[in-house]
Amino acid sequence: MQQAPQNPYPGAYYGPPIPPQQANYLNRRRTIIRAFIAFWIAIGITVLILWLVYRPNKIKFSVENAYLTNFTLTTSPSYLDYDLYTTVSIRNPNEKIGVYYDRLEASAFYSGYRFGWIPLPTFYQGHKNTTMLFPSFDGRSIVTDSSVSDTFKNENATRFFNIDLWFNAKIRHKYGSWIKIKYTVRIRCDIRVPLVTNGNSNNAGFQWTQCDVDY
Repeated sequence: MQQAPQNPYPGAYYGPPIPPQQANYLNRRRTIIRAFIAFWIAIGITVLILWLVYRPNKIKFSVENAYLTNFTLTTSPSYLDYDLYTTVSIRNPNEKIGVYYDRLEASAFYSGYRFGWIPLPTFYQGHKNTTMLFPSFDGRSIVTDSSVSDTFKNENATRFFNIDLWFNAKIRHKYGSWIKIKYTVRIRCDIRVPLVTNGNSNNAGFQWTQCDVDY
């Protein structure tokens, strides 16, 4: 009786052995990937714990008062002369979080055209604290957009001008005594500003305005 041919490779065959150098490389790569994943898991857990403990709320901006003593548009060439005064409230509503304002600047826009920019002081704001700032803009700006002239003609008849006040901020939230997390914040305040000619800015008709805060 004829016997079946024998398998020259008894047992399972997994190919040639991996060279030691390649095996070491693969092990190092797996270790790095595991360490990277573990690091970000730890970061996520830390952030979650901080949120559960401190329950952070956004800072709050509002414009308490604003008025113009001069807002004049000339033509040929087109210039905008302006004197804008504002009172701005910045509120930290958090009970356990302090806020460092490392950079703060304000810009004023009319009909989409930026006519003024100023830097504002940096400061630290404690828990449940309110800080008042008084940004003011004065000067002359060249106007190249014809739509500004059209908007000005319509609003000049009412002596109220729609101005967008923007704030850009670099802040840090202080959790406890040592943990600080950085944020970039943009704040927009859409305000309707009266032109004051009698010197009485308190009764000019400005309406208190809450600003939009975007982290």
